Amino acid sequence: MTSTSLAAPDPAANEESRARQTLGLDDGPDIDTFIPQPTALDRKRFKALVLATPALAQSMTIDTYKAKHINARIVDTVKDFMNGKSFLIRRLSGDVLRLASAEELRATPSVFLLRILNSTETLDLADRLLKKLKWYGALPGEQTPAAVRYQLVCKAICLYLHAPSADEPQELAGFRWQDPAHLGKSYQTLRSEFEQHLLHTRRVINTHEAILLAHVFQTLLSKDFAVRDIPSELRYKSSVVWVNFMHGVLLADELGLNRSQPLSFQQLVDLPLEHSVGASPETLETIARLRLSPALEWAVCMGVVKSRTASDYDKEDIKRAMAALESQSESLSKAVMTLDLPPPERMKMAKQVKDNLFGADTFESDGRKFLPEMPPSGLGPKDMPTLKLPGHAFLDLYADGQFDDGKTWFITGSDGKTQTDRTFRIDDERNYHAMAKDHYGDYRQISFGRSLGRTLPDINAQFEIDFRNYLTTIKTAYQTLIVSLLASLPLADRWALEQGDVQVLSLRQQDRSGGQQARKGFVLKVSPFKVFSLYGP
Repeated sequence: MTSTSLAAPDPAANEESRARQTLGLDDGPDIDTFIPQPTALDRKRFKALVLATPALAQSMTIDTYKAKHINARIVDTVKDFMNGKSFLIRRLSGDVLRLASAEELRATPSVFLLRILNSTETLDLADRLLKKLKWYGALPGEQTPAAVRYQLVCKAICLYLHAPSADEPQELAGFRWQDPAHLGKSYQTLRSEFEQHLLHTRRVINTHEAILLAHVFQTLLSKDFAVRDIPSELRYKSSVVWVNFMHGVLLADELGLNRSQPLSFQQLVDLPLEHSVGASPETLETIARLRLSPALEWAVCMGVVKSRTASDYDKEDIKRAMAALESQSESLSKAVMTLDLPPPERMKMAKQVKDNLFGADTFESDGRKFLPEMPPSGLGPKDMPTLKLPGHAFLDLYADGQFDDGKTWFITGSDGKTQTDRTFRIDDERNYHAMAKDHYGDYRQISFGRSLGRTLPDINAQFEIDFRNYLTTIKTAYQTLIVSLLASLPLADRWALEQGDVQVLSLRQQDRSGGQQARKGFVLKVSPFKVFSLYGP
């Protein structure tokens, strides 16, 4: 089985990785399992609650009741700690965030979170929580593992600032992550919108705190949000690449590969294929199973299947989703490969014909060139000196159609200048005639190099046919990619394309001489914004 290689991280990434491991938020003990067994008093209270509100019996168990009760005690502890003051992150962070730049915070959020969790104020809050919950570490001499204290404080922060509730399970601090309006956005855009939401709802007081709090809440999101190098071009849930990426995230979590050293975006994309090579049937079954969830989410985004809870998708939904994903993957792969095909080149085509007829050396490395037949000047040899002008290359004349008019050309010697008695022309049937004087002074047919056949096809006509075929081929490929690109856009952008004023703008770039030349790609200008094509340097 192929092992996933680890790229050497830069110093900031290395520091961030060490901080993540120390925090233990990704792979530390799950403190939700620390909930003690319900006591007789808990059961009595739960029974009374269900009798008073029978509808709760359908959605709540004694365990969820116990967990909810503990969460309420955690929130009460934080309220006591705040003592009527606002902005929890401001109080816990002190000067840690004030002295940092936004760029540093985004690059190493775990580093700053670790500093805050080790601050005096945060240690005080952790002690209060341990005592309130009567966990190990509340009494003198008891030392709670640091990872447990870190998780407990982060959970308290999330609960106090509103984590998902039973009434709004898809909300996080009031932000609806599963809102269809978010589909097709980049991860960077989603993070930015969440940070702005935290600011607008007064959960934090400035951008620095919003970045830090968003990172804390990130532990409650799916693990794809923890990947630090996701390209800005990746569309959330609406592209085949996202399916491959999310598949890798789930597989890495299943195999425990993302703990000691977080994998990069590309490593995660490649992971399922790498682990499929030489894998056992059980492993292959696991890899296939983990692809179902992201495939269904993509299919919902594309309108292939209707949105349901994970347990409600039936075999027909899965079959349609996987078939659509496979078809889309094949179409995109074929389109990308097609766009990599080089366009036909007139000179290369001319050279191939020449090489087939005469050989690779003839009229190239042998130095021989062509001079036009000049009409008699009427002057004697003493009236004008003979000038040896450079001849024309065979390929230049052939590709430019200079032989097509049937005119006779003289072939030079190996110096490319000296005219000989050898001539060359093409007749109306495009058969070439190479002639030279024999020792009697008569012109006779001669051959060059390999001399395989005597027909010199119209290279310009063939180029036009090949180029039209090439345009037809890449046009189909571009259509496939453009349709996929537009379908992956957020709903608001798609609506604007349907309803707005759309202009297609070609792209130009400056060449070395300062002039303008076309470049790959185009811009769709849609009032009042622009959508850039994926293709273009």
